[in-house]
Amino acid sequence: MVDEKKINEIKKMITDTVVKDSPEFKGIEPTIKIIEPGELVVSKKTTDKLGLSEAKTKKEYKFSFRKKVIAEDGAEIPIVVHVTTDEKGKIIRYTGN
Repeated sequence: MVDEKKINEIKKMITDTVVKDSPEFKGIEPTIKIIEPGELVVSKKTTDKLGLSEAKTKKEYKFSFRKKVIAEDGAEIPIVVHVTTDEKGKIIRYTGN
């Protein structure tokens, strides 16, 4: 069961954090992926190779912020930030370019 109120609270917190670090993301709505316990996040081949557990044991939320900017030469450059949190909103991973 998805708790929309909880997800919206976490989304606001994460959006504020991202905008503070990267003001160019102000006004950008993130996409949200809910990673359920037991869901594979990488292939079995990869986890076997690295000796890792292949499935998540707790629910996580992955927020993805995407924006395109135009370079001086006219090329479009995608800018992406991914933030993964636990169920309580604690940031587990924060990656971007």
